[in-house]
Amino acid sequence: MGFNNGLKIRIFGQKGSIEWYQENPDQFWFCDRYGRRNLINQSSAELNISNQKRYQRFKPGHPSGFLEAFANYYDDIADSLSRKKKLSTFSLGLDTAENGIKFVESAFSSSKINNWVKL
Repeated sequence: MGFNNGLKIRIFGQKGSIEWYQENPDQFWFCDRYGRRNLINQSSAELNISNQKRYQRFKPGHPSGFLEAFANYYDDIADSLSRKKKLSTFSLGLDTAENGIKFVESAFSSSKINNWVKL
């Protein structure tokens, strides 16, 4: 007997645990320390970020959410640039982008010479 796509991740902490199944990627179970189980998904009322107005342009779990995520990301960047302020918590800074480019270049170089490349 076997399972298709049977990945399950369980994380335990002092305040409770979280259980996520690959078969249902848009939801997870939260169990508090008293044993109460609560199913959480993108439309759960207790979520502070996903219930913001900017994320309500599409139904949770809908494939168009991928495009909407980029729209929100670019909106964050434009807002930061127009106000000349630090990037929001939802967007990365220039140093992070530079480090990412250095990593990709090093990985490519390492692949070409078939050896480790120091970053």
